[in-house]
Amino acid sequence: VCLFTDHLAGFTCVEVAKMLKDLGINGPDLTVRRGGLVSPERAAVELPAAVAAFAAQSLPVPMITTTVLSARDPMSRGVLEAAAKSGIRYYKLGYFKYDDLAQYERTIASTRSALRELAELNARLDLRAGMHNHAGESVGCSLWDSWEALQGVDPARAGFYFDPAQATIEGGKTVRQLAHELEVSNA
Repeated sequence: VCLFTDHLAGFTCVEVAKMLKDLGINGPDLTVRRGGLVSPERAAVELPAAVAAFAAQSLPVPMITTTVLSARDPMSRGVLEAAAKSGIRYYKLGYFKYDDLAQYERTIASTRSALRELAELNARLDLRAGMHNHAGESVGCSLWDSWEALQGVDPARAGFYFDPAQATIEGGKTVRQLAHELEVSNA
């Protein structure tokens, strides 16, 4: 079990590592983005130090949450290279956005292209990206579009990061809601 560390940005990695150890958490989903525990601009220095802080508590850092959207972006490449050098193998991508829903096919195609390029970089660095189903204007919020965007992308290097809470926010129904509807329809 990894704990998403976004809400712990006011603490140091040493403090967070101790908290997670005391709570019996297996490791962090470490935020490497503006306002996160690790600054993406300083990932080459801060990420190895963060990994060392967690290792001092016998905790691995199996994954990071990033704003990575392009293999061509120098800061994103730096974050991914620092992750690979630090032994981190999984990362959550940033959010591809719909600018104009009428152009959804173009958005899916450009997302797929970016994912293919990231998958190629991931193969060189031995990384795996996860596309999150974040609610709102994000590609992937309704699940079908993630499926479309991931077609033709190496599944060993880029996949899906399913979040049931975000799926519920986006329009899913809870088991309780479904049970109530079933009771009403059977009455």
